[in-house]
Amino acid sequence: MKNDESLGSLILVTGAAGKTGAAVVEELLGRDITVRAMVRRNDRRSARLASLGAEVVVGDLLEIRSVRQALQGVRRVYFVYPPQGEQLVEATAVMAVAARDSGIEALVNMSQMPAR
Repeated sequence: MKNDESLGSLILVTGAAGKTGAAVVEELLGRDITVRAMVRRNDRRSARLASLGAEVVVGDLLEIRSVRQALQGVRRVYFVYPPQGEQLVEATAVMAVAARDSGIEALVNMSQMPAR
């Protein structure tokens, strides 16, 4: 039986193929929580997430339509963007607007601003 009641029925994890995002996906799946893993492309890393039981979606965090589509049916979000990503502020704004418009009840923002 899924343990979705405590954390929401479906959690979106962005950056799911990266080190931080993949660790979050694995932890949630290990707790029997339903996860939608958002990745930039299908590759061996996204295939691994799917084999673990995540629903993998390919999307672009800079495109609001793509983010809105990934948020369909989602109640909570774990948002992480690549630390070398120069468009972090834009992607964060896109996610914030889409999450607000979608009625997301909780959004965790893992900030990884480069030291420079």
